[in-house]
Amino acid sequence: YISPEQLRGKAIAASDIYSLGATMFYLLTGKDPEALKVARPIESNRSVSPFLNELVENCTALDCTQRISSARDLIEIVEAASNATS
Repeated sequence: YISPEQLRGKAIAASDIYSLGATMFYLLTGKDPEALKVARPIESNRSVSPFLNELVENCTALDCTQRISSARDLIEIVEAASNATS
């Protein structure tokens, strides 16, 4: 899955986060995400948790400045959520 900026030939590290978010959408719904649109898996699969839905949304933000910017940031978000529910 290709990010908007990568499509324009200007890939950055956050482009991989977009692709990961699109892949998570597919894994959660069994459907390809709509191209060049913020992915919201809860719209296709009501059993997706609000946390996962928001995570995928944040990974697939079209504006790369609004997107989770690195794998480290993504890990920290997931770890914080895991610690909050433990």
